[in-house]
Amino acid sequence: QGRYPESLFLKAADPTLDGGGSEGLTTRLLLALAVLGDEEFAARLAGQEPHVQNATLRFVSSIWRNHKGFRYPATQALWQRVGSPC
Repeated sequence: QGRYPESLFLKAADPTLDGGGSEGLTTRLLLALAVLGDEEFAARLAGQEPHVQNATLRFVSSIWRNHKGFRYPATQALWQRVGSPC
């Protein structure tokens, strides 16, 4: 199972993740972002390997790309630093 949310981050980088699994993972990652808060989520994600960061950010960046009212400055700053994967 691993640690939460780190286990979710690792799952995001799993190349065998299918469409249904990815939808559920998006929901779980966004919930983790909301529960942990922006600063904590970004800090934990920053400690991951770059490919895990990129994969995770591909999932969660939809929240600020599709819903302009949502702001997660720490997570968005990490997204910018790792090369805006989306």
